[in-house]
Amino acid sequence: MKRRILTMPVFVVCLLVMVSTVTPETRGLADRDPYLAPAYDNIVWPLDWSGVWTGQSRTYVCETTPGPWESDSKTICGGTYIEEIQSLPPGHSCDVTTLASTSIIMTCEGTREIYLNCFQTIRVAINLSRNGDSMTGSVTTNITHAGTAAGCSSITPTCQQTEIQSNRTGSEPPTCVAAVEPVTWGHVKAVYE
Repeated sequence: MKRRILTMPVFVVCLLVMVSTVTPETRGLADRDPYLAPAYDNIVWPLDWSGVWTGQSRTYVCETTPGPWESDSKTICGGTYIEEIQSLPPGHSCDVTTLASTSIIMTCEGTREIYLNCFQTIRVAINLSRNGDSMTGSVTTNITHAGTAAGCSSITPTCQQTEIQSNRTGSEPPTCVAAVEPVTWGHVKAVYE
């Protein structure tokens, strides 16, 4: 009985990891070839960035007057996925220039068909620098559309920029959990059989 009680939570955790990492676009890719998984899946925060960061940020439409600064707080758990790129749909790839203890510079982009013959290209540029317990930087997102579908090329391109100025005000909380590699049901089943 005790073994069954212990096995159930392990099974539930594995199932939740699988459900959260598999999307319709990527389902089955890792089963056939693990190298076909999206390129950004393994980009994680360097450990030196860990902690609670408090400061200010402002988000505005590119090439306009920046808006007012607003208070901002963010917890970064070293070894976890950088969420700004995890929210991008599958099919994107990242060009990582620097992923180090004092600097993160990368550009992620890709194209997907949003409706028949209309393609959306999303480009996210991240430029962050850290000096001890101070962090500054920006995240810029550009979205454009192209295609032969009626009205597709007339969709207005968008550009949004977020500027960040923060100071580390606390260490990494105990609730931080390192990123888990996505696995298939077949892999989990083989491990536990």
